[in-house]
Amino acid sequence: MAKHQKPDDYFRRGPIEMARFGKAILMRSNWDEEDHRNYLNKVIEHGPISENIVDSAVSEAIRLVRRNAPIESLRAAYHLMCMENSSAGEEPEETEESVQAVHGLEFIHNVIASTKPEQFTDTGDMNEDLPEIFRLVGTINRTVTREFLAAEMLRNRNDSEKDSVLEEFRYQAINHWVHVRGERYTVHEKENLEDLLLGQDEAIRLTLGLSSVELLSGVNKIIGALTIGFGDAVLEMKEIDELCSPEFLNAVANSKNEISSVEEAVNLMHEIVSKRGLAERVTSAQQILQGFGLFDLGKITGWSHQCLSRLSWKVGEVDDFLDDQQFSGWPTRTTPISQRPFLEIDSRYYCFSVFGLCDHFYRVIEKIVRSRGEETKLLWDRCEKEITETVPLKYFETLLPGSETIHDIYYRWMPKAGHAKREWCELDGLVLCGNHLIILEVKAVAFARKSPFDNFGAHVGSFESLISKPSIQGLRFLEYLQSNKEVSIYDKAHKLVRSLRKSDYSHITVCALSIDAFTEITSKLQHLVPLGIEFGAHPVLPLSLDDLRVYRDVFTNPYRFLHFLEQRMKSSRTLAVELDDELDHIGLYLEHNDYSLHAEDLKSGLRQVHGLPEEDRSIFP
Repeated sequence: MAKHQKPDDYFRRGPIEMARFGKAILMRSNWDEEDHRNYLNKVIEHGPISENIVDSAVSEAIRLVRRNAPIESLRAAYHLMCMENSSAGEEPEETEESVQAVHGLEFIHNVIASTKPEQFTDTGDMNEDLPEIFRLVGTINRTVTREFLAAEMLRNRNDSEKDSVLEEFRYQAINHWVHVRGERYTVHEKENLEDLLLGQDEAIRLTLGLSSVELLSGVNKIIGALTIGFGDAVLEMKEIDELCSPEFLNAVANSKNEISSVEEAVNLMHEIVSKRGLAERVTSAQQILQGFGLFDLGKITGWSHQCLSRLSWKVGEVDDFLDDQQFSGWPTRTTPISQRPFLEIDSRYYCFSVFGLCDHFYRVIEKIVRSRGEETKLLWDRCEKEITETVPLKYFETLLPGSETIHDIYYRWMPKAGHAKREWCELDGLVLCGNHLIILEVKAVAFARKSPFDNFGAHVGSFESLISKPSIQGLRFLEYLQSNKEVSIYDKAHKLVRSLRKSDYSHITVCALSIDAFTEITSKLQHLVPLGIEFGAHPVLPLSLDDLRVYRDVFTNPYRFLHFLEQRMKSSRTLAVELDDELDHIGLYLEHNDYSLHAEDLKSGLRQVHGLPEEDRSIFP
């Protein structure tokens, strides 16, 4: 970056200056140490004020929810959310209102699950109350993350690097919990559940009384109803109108008596619809457009009462979301919808949030099955192990046609560092493709399901279980591979499968894969070192199954995928690349190819500018 280059854009507010050069943004602070310290103290002092703001907004939003009939407010909230998230263009434009609507619908669900039936008064005005509830939920979420958590993070942080990094990751984890909905692309939801649940047929039958195929079919129907059901019903009514209108107009023209009222016109149209055999289609479409056809799970899925009741909260059944404790009703809490996605209202079962369903469904089913008893728990665990060892290899085979994949591998090596005696060790899989070797270790254990605000220690423990432990197992195999010119691998019966030579592979990737998505952490694994999560000198690629599906869709050329893999691992060796999502790595690769080098060049240029004396910093106006 030329040091006398003029910026394309320049912005200054108070002590903060920003200059843009193409896609690169340079920022600097002109605060002196005392001014900066005073500002941070003011942020910390504002913490109790922001807590009061959130509590007041939560109380008012709860009051508005409770003065409307539960089922009516949910239906109206769903339709308002659809309006806020619709767009005349090809891609819906996300706005503050559209985001508030998604979270507002979820908030209403959580309040209804936590409110006794007699507390609903049905005295409100839905047209006024719903927009206000959505606005209040937006205020709650913004204030929690921008003000309250910022103050708490500064108050808890001290001068140690570990505490500073820990607080930053805690903030990011809570921020993700509060704001992010839609853990994967909707187009992958069906595939994800098929991968994980089809093989659990016996455990699902024993617990829910239906097959895994019936369970998945019902889920797909719910997703279809909540995403495209309303639009399909509009098109259905339009098609029926086009079929019947010519006959209706002809009947009106030939009528001996003039049709003098809307009621007569409607009756005539009904007669034509009935005569043409379209009455059932009209009734169905009207139920969707005006009734509860989009949400009534009994009609949509055909599932039994036994199954639906296990997945639903009754009105007022939850007692730990709204209580007399601090942070009652806050989005930082573990919410009812994250534990069960459905509501039972007047002996019928409903679902209104597609995100509440999709983001948690697999783990909800797992919890129900495992809680039935030791027999189904062991059955689930055994099938899950088989599924998680084979499904990732399926995607690698698609990405790398012609490659050799081996799973369920055994070898004799020291199980832990410092051990002198060799024992049988296990590895989930290997992918061999040309001079590339992918060492794969998969963990099916669930990422922490409770809010990180309630128990961040469990989230740090999840990093250990889902990243560190499989990484250590993969690196142990790499150590074994490096121990001799040629090493042997065996199957479960300890029969020889084949021999491997490290010299045959110039690129070796150790991949730690999870079936849960938490890429806001895994995409910058090398920055976890201050937390005590280390993996040695060899970089590790942490992935989720969702990331692997995106890889498969993006990289249709195996050679390009292998080259990306090389660049992805290179990025793990530099602190110049710090990203918030695995997709960011893909985007940078597609844009810059060797994006680690690009990041280092940018960092070097910015460092050069920051190192200039004040009077020579002509990069700023």
